[in-house]
Amino acid sequence: MSLRTIDSLNTEQAEDDIYRDCDLPAPPVQEELVDLDSLDGLGDEDTSAQSGQRSAPSVAALLKLAPLGISTLTLLYLFHLGGQVASIRKGHNQVLVQTVDGRSIVAEPVDNYLRTPATVEQTVKQWSDLTFNWVQKLPNGEIDQGKRIGTKVFPTRLVEASTLMSPDLQQVWYQVFQERDDYLPTNFLGTKATRVYFPKMQTTPRPPVDPRTGQPIENRYEVEVFGDWVEYSSETPQGRLIDHLAFVVRLRPVVKTEPPLSEDADSLQRAAYELRANGLEIYDIQRIQYAP
Repeated sequence: MSLRTIDSLNTEQAEDDIYRDCDLPAPPVQEELVDLDSLDGLGDEDTSAQSGQRSAPSVAALLKLAPLGISTLTLLYLFHLGGQVASIRKGHNQVLVQTVDGRSIVAEPVDNYLRTPATVEQTVKQWSDLTFNWVQKLPNGEIDQGKRIGTKVFPTRLVEASTLMSPDLQQVWYQVFQERDDYLPTNFLGTKATRVYFPKMQTTPRPPVDPRTGQPIENRYEVEVFGDWVEYSSETPQGRLIDHLAFVVRLRPVVKTEPPLSEDADSLQRAAYELRANGLEIYDIQRIQYAP
């Protein structure tokens, strides 16, 4: 074995020579140690690549759902518009109106010619009571002096009730009482007699039919009235039948400006005033057959 200086020997080669000369088994080969710090960031590229593969389908799904979302929003908007239209129709085109004092209120158009069936029924009932119930004393306790029209003196109640009629019909109505002494005796108010109307039936208001077209006439009403007209006097205290009354009363809505009612008006004048305030006018009265 030749000698060599240590400095000139390669360490790994020396170890190999020693084990070879001594017939000793060589030590196991050690694997090269890997610096753990060098492993930082390893695999980041693969991870990002895999993440990109997973996110791509999500974006595609969102793009597919976009038309559905737009359609849903459009449908909701159409429902909103429909609700606005329905609200306008229900509210009769309500508008905001500013008053003199600066307040804002909700207003809507009003049909000045609309009358409820209850108003028509009440008007006809009050008119019948005033027309055919005659008493000698007025509500204020004074004796009824009546009003002279033509050749006869008409009871005040009959005159007040006739203010509900159109001018043409009023003249015809007065003419009927002028010609028929059984309806109005010449000196009725001087006889101290009383006439009472006993209603039998009054039909529900309905629109009259135009004879030319056979169609109902808009904003017109007709009511059939049936009753007995009885006179009580000193000669007939048990009552005497004057007539079986049966009429078709036809009315139409009117808009009139009534002067203010005076504060000293009696109940008869107030009743006639309220009768006219209903906004109805009798334009036709037709006698019909009545078999009690």
